[in-house]
Amino acid sequence: MLSFTLLTTTILPSAAFALDNNSQATDAFSFIVPEFILIDYGTTKEIQVAINNYDPSKPMTLSAVSDFANTANITAVSKVDATGNATITVSGDLPGSTDISLHVAEIGLETTIHVQVKWKAPTLMGDVNGDGIIDLYDAILIHYYYRGRIFMNADERWTADVNRDNVVDLYDANLIYYYFRGKINSFPY
Repeated sequence: MLSFTLLTTTILPSAAFALDNNSQATDAFSFIVPEFILIDYGTTKEIQVAINNYDPSKPMTLSAVSDFANTANITAVSKVDATGNATITVSGDLPGSTDISLHVAEIGLETTIHVQVKWKAPTLMGDVNGDGIIDLYDAILIHYYYRGRIFMNADERWTADVNRDNVVDLYDANLIYYYFRGKINSFPY
């Protein structure tokens, strides 16, 4: 699910001209980009970028840089088309947040998009590591969490709490183990 609000940043070209009281800046350029995007871990999103007042007779190059590429990796940047539009493809490689800086050197235009990569909760109750299988490794992860050896975010804790008592504990690990061994067919709640 892509969640964003539009942000317009207006910046004059590098060779900005002085204005007197009777003139207006009609050559101002601006970006129209989402201020914030949400990407599920392990997925990609295309970010649409528009440059207002784009002149196709003056080619421009859009560059994009992720502050922390391990979180949001920029996998492709399209060329700016004749209408001033481009697409940036970003993959959510690691849960967390970072900023992507956009820059058009020819006109001195810059802006930033905040990116949040969120861990997507597995749809399978008890599948703590999200690999699509309820197995011994899921029970071990709960044991590690209970002993304070690893951290679980809210989605992971919800998936691990198979008995729905709002506590991730060794009882949940045992239930997953019993499920894995075939001793139970479903979780109690």
